[in-house]
Amino acid sequence: MSLENVPIVIGGSRGRTLLVGPSESASGYGSIADAVNAADSGDVIYVQPGTYDENLVITKDYLTIVGAQLGGYGRPDVVCTTGIALVVRAQGFVCKRMRFHNSTNADTVRIEGNGFHFDDCVFDGNALQATVQAVVRIWTHVSDDSFTGSEGVIQNSLIRGGGAKGLAFDCQHAAVGVLPTDNVIDNVRFADNVAEDIILAATAVSVADMKRCVFHRCHIGIGGKNKATHIDISTNKIGTANTSVFEECFINDDTPDATALKVASTGASLIGCTNLDGVINGDALD
Repeated sequence: MSLENVPIVIGGSRGRTLLVGPSESASGYGSIADAVNAADSGDVIYVQPGTYDENLVITKDYLTIVGAQLGGYGRPDVVCTTGIALVVRAQGFVCKRMRFHNSTNADTVRIEGNGFHFDDCVFDGNALQATVQAVVRIWTHVSDDSFTGSEGVIQNSLIRGGGAKGLAFDCQHAAVGVLPTDNVIDNVRFADNVAEDIILAATAVSVADMKRCVFHRCHIGIGGKNKATHIDISTNKIGTANTSVFEECFINDDTPDATALKVASTGASLIGCTNLDGVINGDALD
């Protein structure tokens, strides 16, 4: 049964459902990119299990992409052999039950749009990612200040295997308008990332900010116990106070000091965070 052109209601408006599968023809699409190109704002794209060698760029607002499998391990794989697996340059993008992976020295996913929502997704890096690369990078558009990577959610997901950084907050230009703020990272596992799991990053030509972000029930440093630095949000590059909150997070470090958790002098808070020895005393990090 084809799901294409079945009307559904999204936010009070009608949208279509489109079906993607490795062998789809008349009943759907053979690639996710083809479905994205055919979709309109408000449409939902269901993706059957399979491997899709694609570089997806989302520029239409309020699209939803959903892995159509019932079991978690059967997530559709967007596995690009070159470049970036997914770039979100649109507002209100929703993605559920998908996996994204690349195999080159580039970010796996870049998010520029506001109001994004990723749920039950896997983001995989690789050993070739070096120095400044991240598995997931939330940042601003290079010139359009309506895209600030703000007010989004990543939840119930896994950020894994980065050759450098796990989750980076960054921007591509000098401070114009609002920078990435008010994001929620909830129940996310950070595993086997070589460098920092969470970092406030900046390239030589940009600034970075990460205000009012909430990290809740995250597991940080899985597979990387006692590495040099798990979290580095020590300096907002535009000089403003970082008011992010880490609540009920587990950090895999025997001695979570100011080197492992670089949150000093930012205004950030650690509330009920633990390591193997119990609750972490944030006073030692100031």
